[in-house]
Amino acid sequence: MKKRSQQSLQTQHYFHKQLLKLKKKCENNGWNVLIKRRLEAEVDFKQRLITINSSNLAETQLYRLLHEIGHIILSEEKDYFEKFNEDYDSIKNLKLLRNRIKMLVEEVNAWDRGYAFAKQEKIKLNIKNFEDCKAFCLKCYINWIINNG
Repeated sequence: MKKRSQQSLQTQHYFHKQLLKLKKKCENNGWNVLIKRRLEAEVDFKQRLITINSSNLAETQLYRLLHEIGHIILSEEKDYFEKFNEDYDSIKNLKLLRNRIKMLVEEVNAWDRGYAFAKQEKIKLNIKNFEDCKAFCLKCYINWIINNG
């Protein structure tokens, strides 16, 4: 039992180090990263700010930061605005099922870009835990799509 908890601490230490490495990389590229309790994980493109909830384990924080970096990577792709040019802030636009589905597709793509970025940066992920985190977050969007129809 003691060996398992020591291994878990070492694992969380590794993820914390990777989280700080990515935070610094973001800041070196003009993006501020705020890791604080009671914050939603999101990107504010106008303020160039990524927020992450510190209440989660370091591993989860890392996965959510990778996802938010995935959004930034997506936004830099040539056809991003062609694919995802809806005004998501408009309640009227989000009443349309096609726009809610577009938002889900964007979320899935951001997870995929974040995963690819982790590989590029040689960050070792626990694939099962990454996929579980991804599934949990996407489930929230799926429920929102279904319940707002």
